[in-house]
Formats: sequence, C-alpha cells, structure tokens
Amino acid sequence: MKKIAFCGASGNGISPLEQIMIKKGYEVYGSDLSFDEGRDASRKKALESVGLHVIPQNGSGITPDMDCLYVSAIIDENNPDVKAARSFNIPIKKRSDLLQELFSQYAKGIAVGGTAGKTTTTAMIGYILDTLGKKPCMINGGMLCNFEDRPGLPNYIYNESDICVIEADESDGSIQKYYPYIGIVNNISHDHTSMEKLVEYFSNFASHVQHALIVNRDCPLASKLPCSKRVFSFSIQDPEADIFATDIKAVAHGVEYMLDGRKFSLGVIGKFNVSNALAAIASCVVLGIDKFEAAKALEGFTGIKVRLEKVGTAKDVTFYDDFAHNPSKIAASVAALKE
Repeated sequence: MKKIAFCGASGNGISPLEQIMIKKGYEVYGSDLSFDEGRDASRKKALESVGLHVIPQNGSGITPDMDCLYVSAIIDENNPDVKAARSFNIPIKKRSDLLQELFSQYAKGIAVGGTAGKTTTTAMIGYILDTLGKKPCMINGGMLCNFEDRPGLPNYIYNESDICVIEADESDGSIQKYYPYIGIVNNISHDHTSMEKLVEYFSNFASHVQHALIVNRDCPLASKLPCSKRVFSFSIQDPEADIFATDIKAVAHGVEYMLDGRKFSLGVIGKFNVSNALAAIASCVVLGIDKFEAAKALEGFTGIKVRLEKVGTAKDVTFYDDFAHNPSKIAASVAALKE
C-alpha cells in the first residue's frame, strides 16, 4: 500500500482528493493548522471517519516511507511538513498535480472553468450524472447539500467509470494543466489576477479541449475563446445559443425557466443559477444525454453549502450564508435575493 500525506488537509481543494485516494486504497495522512488550533472539528471528524490519519503540522508526522507530500497553493518552503519531506527526499507536488493525474485517467473528463459559478456547475453535473446512474467521478471545491448524509465530506463522488468532472481553478493558473474531453467556461471577469493573465489562462485551457468547448454566450470574453474543436453555447439572453432558457421567474422554492417549450425549476435562487444549470445540461447533451432528462434530474439539486445557502428563518427574517467575495459575485447574489 502506498503512503502519502497532504498539507492543508481541511481545505476545499485538498479534502476531496484525500477521500478519493483513501477510496483507491492509499494510506493517507493529513495536517492542517486549523486542526492543531482546535478549529474545523466537524471537518476533522468527517475526514477521520473515512480513514484520514490526522497528523500535527509540525513535521513530526512526515516519515521516510512516504511516497509523496501534496500541498495546497498557499503552502511554502518554510512549512515544517515541507522541510521534513525535503530532509527525507520525499517528492513534493501541488494539489493540482494530483488532480491532473487523476483526471487524465478518465476517457471523458469534464473540466469546469470560469471566474464565477464553476463550483455550482461542477456539482450540478456530478449530481445529474449520479442521479441518472452514469457513475461519474466528481472532484469539487464545494460541499453538496444533497450528499450531506454520505460518509466524509460531501465534495466528491468516486467511481471508476469513464466520466470525471472537476472544478478547474484559474486563480493559480492551474486550469492550464488539464486536457479535458469537454471544457466549460462559464464566464471571465476580474478576480485573483489581471485580466490579461485570465484571458491567457482560459485561452490555453480552450486550446487543450479534446472534443467540445462549452461557453456562455452571454459573456463576450468566454464566447470569443479560440477553439479548434466543437463549440457549444448556452445563454439566458441570446436565442441563437445552442441551449437557451426563457421566462426565468423567481418562485418561493427557487427559480423556474422554460427550455424549448417545457417548464423546469431549480431548488436554488437566482438567474445566474439558471445559467449554471444550462452549462451543466449542455455538458450532458454533449455526452449524449437528452437535455430534458438532464433538466428534470437537476430539479432535485438542493445547492452548495455557503452558496446562497438558506440557513433558516427566525422572527420573520430569513438568513442566507453566501461565499460571494468580489463585486460581480456580490451583485449577482444581491440581485437574486431581491428577486
């Protein structure tokens, strides 16, 4: 059995990889400062329940017989675990390196990119494929509310079919590492780095697509990305798109929309979530799944933790927990709540 360690074990990007490697039969160790400081206790318990060996982040848990140390993007050379691994000549790799390695093992890889909406879109695709019995692998940065009753943290699905869905991160440029069967670009807007760099990252990503690129026709930058493969578009504004939603209406439980003459609903709020849904449905269409079947399956999707998550109501005040952290995302959340 191979023995590996992760530094930053509680993170949204690393935790699904830890759980998948445990499923694959690896002996997996993980450290996190939040665990050492007594925070994230529920996450620690959830990860330990599926087999993670939690070690302190002081280098003491790194042993010479480990095959690799995987680190999150924020971990530097001064980290005690990194120093210990160096002293034992243990290979050190980025989280994105392992994600790329796993992703490349699937014939039909779907990589979801975009400055906003990629976590939700990834989850929607994973949920649809799982609901329809397609047995996907899904590796996500967000926790699916639908899967909260499953062991561990609900940010992954593990199967060994031919389909794998991942959230491809542009913030560190790692989106350029992937060569997807289907690539998705929801949008391109200013976040994390310069616009010039973002366009470069997404252009390189588009050039790596093997079968089809799915783009949001409502985003000028995304819709203009150069791609030599099939380009499939979605829109909530332009009827010329390959897949187009009309009559979007806020309702008590979420949002309703029309897709080619049929009414569907989502259990999450906001027009932007209809756009995310169309991206997810489009990927299913490219895989050969009927769009109405995909849209119907998606009606059972209940959302992502801290993505406009309805926490509860007290004294006629309803509370939402939301991760929106830049102007365009905050504007989208406020607009959804006003509706």
